[in-house]
Amino acid sequence: MRLNIFIVTFIVILLFSACKYEQRITAPDELVGVWKTMEPKYAGSFFEFTEKKIIIGTAEGEKTSSVIKTVGKKAIGSEENILYTIHYGNSEEENITLSILYNPANNGTIRFQNQDRIVWTKEKF
Repeated sequence: MRLNIFIVTFIVILLFSACKYEQRITAPDELVGVWKTMEPKYAGSFFEFTEKKIIIGTAEGEKTSSVIKTVGKKAIGSEENILYTIHYGNSEEENITLSILYNPANNGTIRFQNQDRIVWTKEKF
């Protein structure tokens, strides 16, 4: 019985380590900055990542700022794409999840997992 528990535990640990999933509390350098899209539906909207916060701006000029709680990172496919899973919120109870697919090519682009046809690019300063 103890041997079975050991084998199952070993397999679970092996599976998790094979995923190469990293987790941190601050936004990765490649995401830090202001992101906009050419999609007419989101004209005037933006996402801004600072080291510790995510700021969402609307076309109406409203801004919402939230604290980043954790950022998970996982390499996807053979194209150097990275899936970032960002958990953020301003209270213990508030836990919002944002999944972003980052592609480093051409100065970087992001696509939200639930809107993968819309491409966001980082503003150049």
